[in-house]
Amino acid sequence: MSLRKILAFAVCACAATPAGAIQLRADEDTFVNVRFLLQAWGQVTENGAPDGESLGKDLFLRRARIILGGQIAPRLTFFFDTDAPNFGRDDFASQFIVQDARAAYEFAPALIVDVGLMSVPSLHNANQGAPTLFTVDYRAPNYRYPANSTLFFRDTGVQARGIFAADRLQYRVGVFRGVRGAAAAGADAANPEDALRLAGSLRFNFLEAEKEDFFYQGIYFGQKRVLSVGVAGEWQQDAIRQAAGLTDYGWYGADVFFDHPIAGDHEVIVQAAAMRWEAGANAPNTGDSFYAEAGWRYREVSPYVAWERFASDAPAGAGDFDAVRIGAAWWIEQHAASLKLEAARLEPAAPAEAAWQGTLQAQLFL
Repeated sequence: MSLRKILAFAVCACAATPAGAIQLRADEDTFVNVRFLLQAWGQVTENGAPDGESLGKDLFLRRARIILGGQIAPRLTFFFDTDAPNFGRDDFASQFIVQDARAAYEFAPALIVDVGLMSVPSLHNANQGAPTLFTVDYRAPNYRYPANSTLFFRDTGVQARGIFAADRLQYRVGVFRGVRGAAAAGADAANPEDALRLAGSLRFNFLEAEKEDFFYQGIYFGQKRVLSVGVAGEWQQDAIRQAAGLTDYGWYGADVFFDHPIAGDHEVIVQAAAMRWEAGANAPNTGDSFYAEAGWRYREVSPYVAWERFASDAPAGAGDFDAVRIGAAWWIEQHAASLKLEAARLEPAAPAEAAWQGTLQAQLFL
């Protein structure tokens, strides 16, 4: 970038874009959009206090992000954001992280290449943007990635993605770092050969395509009619260490996402998925995962229900997890400002006991 462009960035701040971002523009081909995300949570959990009997009470920042995205030249874009996840939940020592840092070059709509730290190809829920979720949060307990292999669904690598067949078919396929191999390879060291992680997804759009952004949305507020079905999966050699030796890690699954406006100010949203996770024989994270969420929007209000289930292959269901969630969202300014309230019945694996949990989220996304 020339010195002239650098100086122009420093002194030129344009008005907010239609998406709500502050835009710094050097010329028609070079600009940066600046955004901010705040998700403040108040949460109560049955028997969640330190004494194990009283009501646990938490006030913290679930997400606090500075988001930069823009274009360096025609076809060459970038995305960068930071986060301090769960800041203040137990203390103020939460890690301040770089969550996304990727560059993309669009050769054609059917071929875009991303390089850097990014969301790994997955099903619709995991590839949604956090500011646009329909419910309070992701269906995260259903994703059983190996320890230290992802950063909130992200990993470093390179992927190709695109859309073709009259905007019907979308794909993502990439190579990522995954589980890190040991410095000194040995029979009991995970990933001793430094094998890379392979991941991919394929979606078919029956109605309109979700193609404008890297991240999908959980609700489109009547701006799109979406019915898409997807398959996804990943694999990494010798990524899991067990007492009996090394085993490969992987998962595969399928899902459906439906978001459709109805006459007037109504909209119906449904999402469901099933996955199979492989982390070694009888391991807690080997098993079958299912989740579904459904809701209805009338003007600014959306009641919803969600269900999650992970059935572990481990003896006595050592990795099992079940949850039922009932909630509602008040879209004050759609994704820019919202309030969400959710009550959940959580049933983790024994010996942990089932508990009720309530969450109130206030979101600002500017």
